[in-house]
Amino acid sequence: MPADGNHPKRFDVVVNHKSFQTHDPLVKGRDILELAGLRPADEHMLLQRDDNGMLEEINLAKEVDLRKPPIETFYAFRGDRLYYWVLDERRYPWGAATISVADLREIAQVPADRQVWLVRKHEPDLQLGPNDTVQLDGKGVEHLYTVEAPVYVTIEFNFEPREILAGEYTTEQLKSLLGVEDSWELDIIDEHDGLRPLEPGEIVNVVCGLKLVSHVRQGGSS
Repeated sequence: MPADGNHPKRFDVVVNHKSFQTHDPLVKGRDILELAGLRPADEHMLLQRDDNGMLEEINLAKEVDLRKPPIETFYAFRGDRLYYWVLDERRYPWGAATISVADLREIAQVPADRQVWLVRKHEPDLQLGPNDTVQLDGKGVEHLYTVEAPVYVTIEFNFEPREILAGEYTTEQLKSLLGVEDSWELDIIDEHDGLRPLEPGEIVNVVCGLKLVSHVRQGGSS
């Protein structure tokens, strides 16, 4: 029945990042491939991404209900072989010998503030950039994991801006990081308490806007 009395309702699908529309609420895997212009359908594979970011291979004869939100997302490949990759202990199928980090992030719903790392056996693990790809046709299944990206903040040191990694530091660690001589004082400037020297071993939480100044001990100027 027409959705508004005049025009039939249209249902959206996304195949390989491109949007397509159909008037049919129930479509088969074959119909989705043909809708995307991927013919002959028999020579293609179709993967569907679910709400949890997992991938499922869709048989060409399987029926998909497009009436359920959100918009159904698919990845189609010409061929008949699946490759696999594991991210944060979740296993995913893929229909090509490589996968871009952009696709990997999209499928697994990796937040922008997390880094993606590739596990390597005989050398250090590799951090992957946004334009990198992962080779999937090697020996075994490729394993990847995510970690929280380090956050850099801008502080003021000797009245000049300095960008450093946020977090907790001892007085000695800050001196080393900022290039302050061990024999010099390192003071924190507080808007309420004014200038206060940091004690040996004191823990300082480095956040954006922190103000520090160094000077020769006993009040000498830097």
